[in-house]
Amino acid sequence: IVILAFILSMMLPIVGCEDTSNTAETGPIVVDGQYLVNNGATEYKIVIPENSSGLLQVASADLTRFISEATGVSIPVITDKEATGEGKFISIGQTTLLKNTDITYSLDELGRDGYKIITEGDDMYLIGGGEYGSMYAAYELLEILVDWDYFAQDCYTLTKGMTQIPLYALDLTDIP
Repeated sequence: IVILAFILSMMLPIVGCEDTSNTAETGPIVVDGQYLVNNGATEYKIVIPENSSGLLQVASADLTRFISEATGVSIPVITDKEATGEGKFISIGQTTLLKNTDITYSLDELGRDGYKIITEGDDMYLIGGGEYGSMYAAYELLEILVDWDYFAQDCYTLTKGMTQIPLYALDLTDIP
C-alpha cells in the first residue's frame, strides 16, 4: 500500500498538469511610444512623501539603483514637496501626487503588506496598504521592468545592457 501510494503521488503532477506548450506567454501591455528609459535618458522622477520612513527611502534608492544598473540611467528621487505635478513620475506611497488622482483603493483591504501598481497617463503609482506594501510594490516593479530577482544580500539578478524600458499599462493588486 505504501509503495502504491508513493507511485500515485509521483504520477499526480504528471496527470494534473495542463499542457501549455502551445500557449503564448503574455506580458504587461506596453503603452505605445512611451518609455521610462529611452536611449540613455529618462524624463521620469521617483517621488516619495516628504516625511517618508526609511523603508520608502530604501525602496526608492533601490528602484533607481537597479534601473541604473540595467540601463546606465539614474532616475532622480525627489519628495512630493519638490514635485510640481508637471513632468512624469513614479510615485511611491501616499504622495500628494496620488492624492490628486482619481485612483481608488482601500488601505484596509490592502493591509500592511498589500499593494497596487497602477499606470495613469504617463505616471505610475506604487500604493501600499502600509509602507511595507509600498516597498514591496517597488520590488515588484523592478521584476517587471528589468527582470530583477533577489536571492540574498548582494545576491540578485537583473537584465543588463538595456537601452529602453517601455511604460507599461499596469493595474496590479497583490494582497498577501
